[in-house]
Amino acid sequence: MSTWPPTPTSSSTAPKRPVRLLPLVAAIAIAIAIVLVVSGQPGKLVEGGLTYLPFVILVLLAYTGVRRRWARVATVLWLLIVLVGGATAVGLGLMLSAVASVEDHALPGWLPLAYLLGVALALGCYLPPVRRLAARVLPLAPDSFVHATALATVVSLTWLSCVPLLALGQAPLLVSGILEAMNTGAPATTREQLSELATALAWTIPTALLAVGYPLVRNLGTALARLALVVPTRRQLALGLAVAVALVVLMDPLTLLISLVWNWLGWPVSPAESVERLFARNLNPVGAVVMGITAGLSEELLCRGVLQPRLGLLLPNLFFTALHAYQYNFDGLLTVFILGLAFGVLRTRANTSVCALVHGLYDFLVVMITILELPTLTTFLNR
Repeated sequence: MSTWPPTPTSSSTAPKRPVRLLPLVAAIAIAIAIVLVVSGQPGKLVEGGLTYLPFVILVLLAYTGVRRRWARVATVLWLLIVLVGGATAVGLGLMLSAVASVEDHALPGWLPLAYLLGVALALGCYLPPVRRLAARVLPLAPDSFVHATALATVVSLTWLSCVPLLALGQAPLLVSGILEAMNTGAPATTREQLSELATALAWTIPTALLAVGYPLVRNLGTALARLALVVPTRRQLALGLAVAVALVVLMDPLTLLISLVWNWLGWPVSPAESVERLFARNLNPVGAVVMGITAGLSEELLCRGVLQPRLGLLLPNLFFTALHAYQYNFDGLLTVFILGLAFGVLRTRANTSVCALVHGLYDFLVVMITILELPTLTTFLNR
């Protein structure tokens, strides 16, 4: 039976000039305070934290479990009951809503086994043989309890996020009445959008820092270096702008090609009008900025900053893709997977800051093209 020693931290991971990163953190904190005052909705900050809190508690338990047996038991129980159980409840709720909206549609009989598999996957990642096998292909430490918890969380939640899509044959949000209900609401005001931005900044960055061990096993400098959350150079900024524009140009014909293949195979595609309804509340310039920053920063910090250095390029990207399985069919998920690969390669060649920049710019440009109704290859061929 292997032990669970603390994950070693090396002084070599510290940035050469960590003091230059401290103004960045201070600037973010000041920005949050200013935006909260402007938005006038401090309650949203607390409400938004409910999404992050289960993961924060899991991280704290996992790091405590390095030296405390009771915390290891509590970590596994928290993962199974709160995260796996929560993902199961969300998936079932969406599926029931979808089934109620579609006549003569029932849930498959294999569904209980699918959710039991999610539990098995979570528990299996803690087994020593599984951890040693995973360490042969992933850059994780097989004896690290923290790494085992990350592996168990990512593998189980990736599978559970895809179960509703597999069960229904289409993304649950695309075949339920939820989109129609969302579309009847009033567009988000600027204050509400600024509040969403403040909430994302206030929770995403501290949660990511905590996930890599700050302040438990790393100081701020080494935690930021571990995340590769650094101030990009001018060359990296130019690279990010060029890559974002290139992705916008290339992904449109690629998405069209994927849709043509899906139609030829008789598989359901993600209807553009339904996807637009998901974001209709924020389809304005301010909303484009907010969506770009929130999605770019939060998803890249989690998938490329926290997970990729320990779980490799493929597994975090599958997790990133699965997070979109409630809103896209498999054609849309393939597009997301390809984008994620591009972001992952950028992480290996540059840093997480560049990934967030490219992701955010890409989302911003796509939303602005939709708002301004600019011509694309897809719209041209659909005329």
